[in-house]
Amino acid sequence: MKDDVSRLVKLAAEAAKEAPEHLQEAAFNKAFDALMAGGQNPSLPTRQTPASRKNAHKKGTAILKGEEQDSLDQLDRTAHADINHKDRSLNNSLRLLLAAKEDLGVDGLSAAQITRILVDKFRCRISRQAVSMALNGAGNYVNRHKEGALVIFQIMAPGEEYLAGVGKKPAEKSTTTGERSPKKKTKKSVRKAEESKKTSSPRKVGSFAAVTQLHAEDFFSSPRTIGDIIKHLKEQYGRTYKSNEISPALLRDLRAEKLTRARNAENQYEYKKA
Repeated sequence: MKDDVSRLVKLAAEAAKEAPEHLQEAAFNKAFDALMAGGQNPSLPTRQTPASRKNAHKKGTAILKGEEQDSLDQLDRTAHADINHKDRSLNNSLRLLLAAKEDLGVDGLSAAQITRILVDKFRCRISRQAVSMALNGAGNYVNRHKEGALVIFQIMAPGEEYLAGVGKKPAEKSTTTGERSPKKKTKKSVRKAEESKKTSSPRKVGSFAAVTQLHAEDFFSSPRTIGDIIKHLKEQYGRTYKSNEISPALLRDLRAEKLTRARNAENQYEYKKA
C-alpha cells in the first residue's frame, strides 16, 4: 500500500513540474486526485465524491487515510473551540498549525492538509485556495518550505504572538473633541462610579503573568498539560484562558529553560519545572 501511494506521488510530482512554479502545488493536487480517481491501482481507496463525502460525515467515517489520519484524529476538538467557521481563514489556519505542533508534535502541514482537517474535523467552510492565500500573505507568521511539489507551512514565533493577541479589544477612543468642556462631576456621578468599581469584575490577567504566578506557587512541581493549566486557573482564580493564549507563555519558559516537557500516554505535552 505504501509503495503504491509513493508511486502515485512520484507520478503526480512529475506532472506538476510542467506547470509554472507558483501553480505547481495546485497542479500536484489535481494530478494526484486524477490518478486516484482513475483507478491507477486497485488496492488504493477511490476518491470520494461530494455525495459520498457528505454521507461519510453523517456516519462519522474519516475522510483522510493512513498515518496522517491516525495522528491528526488525536486532536481534541473541544480543546480548540476557537477554531470555528465564523473566524478568518488566517486565524483558523494558524491555530491548527499551532495545535498540530503542540498537541501532536507535527511541525508543518500543507494547505491541502489544513483544509481537509478544518473541513472534516472542525466543520469550517473553507477552500484550499483560501488557506493558501491566507498563509502565503501571512509574512513572518509562518515559514514555508517545499517537499517535492508541496509547500509546507510551519507556524513561527510571530504567528504565535499574533494568536495570543487575537480577540483583545482595542483601546477605547476618546470622544472628547475639545470644542466642549467636559461635564463637571457631581456627587451623584462620583458615587455611581465608585459603586461600579466595586461591583465590576477584575481585569483579566495576561497569560504570561498567569504562568509566572503558577511558578510562584510551585504548580509545575508535577507534570501538567495545557488542559490542567487552564482548568486550574479557572477553578482557583476564576480566569478563563484558551490554549492558544497559554501556549506562548509556556514556549517562553521552555526557551528560558524554566520548564521541560514530555509526551504522556495520550500523546499530549506535559510541562514540568526544569
